[in-house]
Amino acid sequence: GLVGSEMCIRDSYRSIPYQELNLFSEVTAKSKNYTHIGRLSLNYYHSSEVKDDFKLPFSLGDYSKETYKIHPESLITFNLRNYLYSGKTRLLSGEIKTNCDLTKEKEKFSLLEAKFRLTPRVPYLEYLDIYSLYNPYAKEYKEIKSGLGLKGNQWNLKLEVKRYPSQNLTDVVTQGGFSLGKKWRISGYIRYDWEKKNMEEEAYSLWRDLHCWAVRLFLKNKPEREYWVALYIKAFPKHWIKYYPERELLEYQ
Repeated sequence: GLVGSEMCIRDSYRSIPYQELNLFSEVTAKSKNYTHIGRLSLNYYHSSEVKDDFKLPFSLGDYSKETYKIHPESLITFNLRNYLYSGKTRLLSGEIKTNCDLTKEKEKFSLLEAKFRLTPRVPYLEYLDIYSLYNPYAKEYKEIKSGLGLKGNQWNLKLEVKRYPSQNLTDVVTQGGFSLGKKWRISGYIRYDWEKKNMEEEAYSLWRDLHCWAVRLFLKNKPEREYWVALYIKAFPKHWIKYYPERELLEYQ
């Protein structure tokens, strides 16, 4: 019996060789009070699975399907980052990245992703974002976004335009809020479909500080009308106790 077990282990094996190579380069340029930093990183991943009648005594179910391959067997990732500083204040950050799947014969490169954030030292201007997702083979943008953040002592406002050229869809999103003293806060969210000229989503909320607790009244007008009241301990802001007037039970989230 022992010999048979040893033969079974010897004849049935499984291995996953894995190699990873990281290359990193950084260039810093200074001019008076400004500093520019450019970082380029190249990562190469290679893995291959070798098995000979290998079977587990139990099933991993969906878990094995999801984690069977984290990435292709041979992959190169490119990542270029840029930063611009004025003293210790960051004025601009940008990132461009893509992947190259060496196992494919055609269209080896993934979508080209680029994002930039401008944070100038201008009163009330918090940030300006630009994001794009480009298909180099179809020569078209899959997604384009631009965002503007404004902030004052007692208020904040965010404007975002999302464009999906392949779907001919443009969303304009506005959200913001302002505080009434230290105990009250009002906020709102609106999503507008530019092509349909229609308001797709509309929601408002009222927040009240109760010392260790906080309560929030939420009203959604579109796409369907509903409202609820939520209560949570401020030390655990992610754990809400929600009450929907049309439902019999409390909903925990």
